[in-house]
Amino acid sequence: MSDSEPAAANRIDRVVALDVDRDTLWRLISTQEGWRDWLVDDAQLVDGAGVVVDSGIVREVRVDHIRGERSVGFTWWEHDDPANVSHVVLEIVDGTDSNGDTDGARLLISEQLLTGATPTPEARLAWEVRVGSLWACTVAMALV
Repeated sequence: MSDSEPAAANRIDRVVALDVDRDTLWRLISTQEGWRDWLVDDAQLVDGAGVVVDSGIVREVRVDHIRGERSVGFTWWEHDDPANVSHVVLEIVDGTDSNGDTDGARLLISEQLLTGATPTPEARLAWEVRVGSLWACTVAMALV
């Protein structure tokens, strides 16, 4: 997806520029420890499936793909409401500055509601909070 491509009505898209190397960002998006740092409050995954807790909501999760050290896709749904299901893709792309030099990494985030419903304001706000947590996590790592 390009920055100018309009998002589908049933999708939440974010592009996050981060001053962090790809290896660090990969650890944050591809491990349950990394997920706990920014994405969810708790994650218990075994062989690509398990349970996460997100702001008190228990979600079942299934990792659908891992592509190189670049992209993770997963499907998750509320434990108490399995019809509330969505597919999330987290994809790392190199960031570039105005001179075309590599400048950290960008994370493309896309959550598509599989029910065809329109994302609620709360769901959009949840992604804003997660993005803020990811940014804070990378800043804290840089300070260590």
